[in-house]
Amino acid sequence: MATLQERLAQALAPRYALESEIAAGGMGVVFLGEDTTLQRKVAIKVLRPELATADMATRFSREARVLAKLSHPNIVAIHDTGKADGLHYYVMDYIEGETLDDRLSRGPLPQDEVLHIGIELLSALHAVHSVNVVHRDIKPANIFLLDDRVLLGDFGIAHVSTAEETSLTKPGLHLMTPRYAAPEQWSGAAVTARTDLYALGLVLFECCTGQHWDQEDDSEEGSWISVPRPLDTALKRALRKRPSERYADARGFQDALRPKRSITPQRIVGGVGGIAAVAVVLWLLWPPSPPPPLKQVDVAINEFVVSPPTDSLGLQMAAAVRQSLLPIPGIRFGGAADSAIPRYSTEASLSRRGEQWVLRFNLVDSAGGKHAANSFSTIAELPYGLADSVALGIVEFFFPEIATDFEGQVGRASDNLVAIADWLAGEIAFFDDQWQTAEDHFARAYSRDPDFALAYWRWFNARQWGRRPTYTDSLAIVYQAHKEAFSPLDRKLIEARLEPNLNRRLDLLDEAFGAYRSRPYAALLRGNELFHRGPLVGHSLLEATSALSDAQQVRQLAPAYNQVLWAYIRLGMKDQAWKALEMRTAIQTRPSPGDPPVQQLLELAYYSRFEPE
Repeated sequence: MATLQERLAQALAPRYALESEIAAGGMGVVFLGEDTTLQRKVAIKVLRPELATADMATRFSREARVLAKLSHPNIVAIHDTGKADGLHYYVMDYIEGETLDDRLSRGPLPQDEVLHIGIELLSALHAVHSVNVVHRDIKPANIFLLDDRVLLGDFGIAHVSTAEETSLTKPGLHLMTPRYAAPEQWSGAAVTARTDLYALGLVLFECCTGQHWDQEDDSEEGSWISVPRPLDTALKRALRKRPSERYADARGFQDALRPKRSITPQRIVGGVGGIAAVAVVLWLLWPPSPPPPLKQVDVAINEFVVSPPTDSLGLQMAAAVRQSLLPIPGIRFGGAADSAIPRYSTEASLSRRGEQWVLRFNLVDSAGGKHAANSFSTIAELPYGLADSVALGIVEFFFPEIATDFEGQVGRASDNLVAIADWLAGEIAFFDDQWQTAEDHFARAYSRDPDFALAYWRWFNARQWGRRPTYTDSLAIVYQAHKEAFSPLDRKLIEARLEPNLNRRLDLLDEAFGAYRSRPYAALLRGNELFHRGPLVGHSLLEATSALSDAQQVRQLAPAYNQVLWAYIRLGMKDQAWKALEMRTAIQTRPSPGDPPVQQLLELAYYSRFEPE
């Protein structure tokens, strides 16, 4: 009689080739195999034939569906599922790493490792709970340790809370691992997300101490001598017997684990006496909300790799992420020359899988190290809403202290994804000197969503740049009606545009640029105002070229290159003009229909001024 491995190998050939059994549990067996089409190692889990009742087959299929909907870097990914020769199976990533159970056999872990494991697993649980799934079997044997991340696996007894699916657990049947079960699992009470948080608290306690938690003790009276101080408070709350006294969700537990900046009495007093010391203490107790970023970071937001390929979606997604990060002045886009912190760049892929868009994201540092890995998915026809999720991941990595107050600008701008698509296309066109194309895209975005005030503001700028009529009265009406929908930067820039006093307008633009030095519009509109109207109030063209050079350092902006070149031509600075012409030519933009051929006109102006023969 054929063994299970032989039977499965024959059933799955030639797509999959089985090699050996690597794990076995009460419900199924896992084999190491190879996907012969993609030529990669995979793990194939098969339901034991003797257990393949209707209920167990349904449970096994549900496990596959649960995993399939959880596209997350800290959750074992599933690639295929089916039934062959009467065997129920699914195919997942082959994990080449030890389990936490294996690691704990060598003793407790250092504090930093415990924190890393806890934060990564809570990120996974946040994704799990967001789709109404409770894992119910968090234990070291189901946690895999890789070089760069931690993975959660085995959703065999997960509970799905939806209108369509109910738990398959029969009354009186407790599916759990007793050593890592929450009190409500023993009593038969309803399991919730807090059940998983309790189990993770048990696991992290074991990581710190090398010992299992004695659940007969009250969590405040257990043996905490081996638990580092930054962890004990967080774990004590997670291990409350009453679910209502634990963290409300995975994010709350995660925040409790993140390192906090300490404030010593010396730092508070620090030679400051009397009233001044009281003022410092009051400021520390009631800081501004949200607190300002404490550092500057330099991030290149790269074009997304899209599968199947499209003409502009990758560029548009990158533009959407930049827009979402507008409220964070501490993030510089691109390679700012004065950045004192190693440069980071984004690495993102976007793929269409049936009705879903799946996005995978990493931050890569200058040494090639990867950070803030995450994965997101949406079933929308267009994936632009994912940009806010990527932006939040960047903020959480660099500025966790303000992450809870972060609101992505794309989601705030409009909930009409087709309008957002037009707006993003307009953004790209504008910076490539395609003013008429940009204007058309912005106009369509605004017509699709009359509340999309940001699209109107961009349309106003595109018309102004293309020397077409604009009306500040209309801009003022739109601004007053939708003021809260704009980012702090756009509010500053619009108020500057509406300011009739030229000196005050330039002051406002200086303030905007000072606060948001890495933002294209801040640098460009400041340089543009100095170029056209600065001389009226005593500012030279050289000041304008300096400001526009700032814009060039922020990002390759064709409009900024145009004006720098034109300024040097007007000033008679031949060498500088020639260099600016070379830089402008290297951009290689093409005007849209209806726009003047700017580059050719600038070449004509250069030769007319400096080489008329």
